[in-house]
Amino acid sequence: MVTSNTEAQIPDKFLVAFSFAGEQRERVTALAEAVEKKLGIGTVFLDQWYEHYIAGPDADIRLQKIYAERSALVVVCVSERYGGKPWTLVEHEAIRARLMKARTSPNKQDRLAILPVRVGEGEVEGFFFNAIIPDIRNRTPAKAAVLIIERLRLIIPDQGLVSGDDPQAAREASRNDFMETSEAKSLSPRSILRECLQNSFANKEDAHAFCFDYCKDVFKNLGDGMSFSRILIEIIQYYEVRGKEHDLWQWIRERNVSNYLEWYDKWKDATTRHPKR
Repeated sequence: MVTSNTEAQIPDKFLVAFSFAGEQRERVTALAEAVEKKLGIGTVFLDQWYEHYIAGPDADIRLQKIYAERSALVVVCVSERYGGKPWTLVEHEAIRARLMKARTSPNKQDRLAILPVRVGEGEVEGFFFNAIIPDIRNRTPAKAAVLIIERLRLIIPDQGLVSGDDPQAAREASRNDFMETSEAKSLSPRSILRECLQNSFANKEDAHAFCFDYCKDVFKNLGDGMSFSRILIEIIQYYEVRGKEHDLWQWIRERNVSNYLEWYDKWKDATTRHPKR
């Protein structure tokens, strides 16, 4: 998703700010995009979106102010590398200071303003074994965004956070996550790839253009009456017979990283359950 944040003015306070190690940038970016899609442009802080603001010799101070004072909710993305990076240590100092102040605050919302979520293996100093850290690695960015927005509602319940969004529907979607994961286990690699491709193309003409650019043999055989579903099958077979399915996944990743993160791991799991004959 192309965001206009690089041209946006810096708000006095963000609704959500993400703190994470660079190794997790792809996953966290997809999550931040999903949250921003619900909350609106300029409500979410992700360092790369505001590079024009934080760049300079006082970048560490600017970052600490964002995490300590200028965000309603800080999402700490827990992974092994988080605790060993200079910039995340700078951020985490401010987050821990905020957490310490919150423990003695009479405002209970202050104690909810730090939300750790697991995006990788490993632990982060300051979060002990009795801390519940939701693991979002097997959730789609949209489903993980529901968790974050629901937490935000507890902090600022009187503010309309998501225009046109149905809170009950959001909670229902979160509850259905396990069911959808179970259903995905019965899907074949081809059906998963076909579903992902269908979501990656805007329309039938977009699929035609892809064939022209990347698989000329398929393009030559396309007829005006060929259905969208048939085009997807032809594309998948083209890459399968050449053993280049990963090239297709790479294109999906470059085209729509959220779509890639939602489906690629399911496809990998399915390939082990349904080996080619």
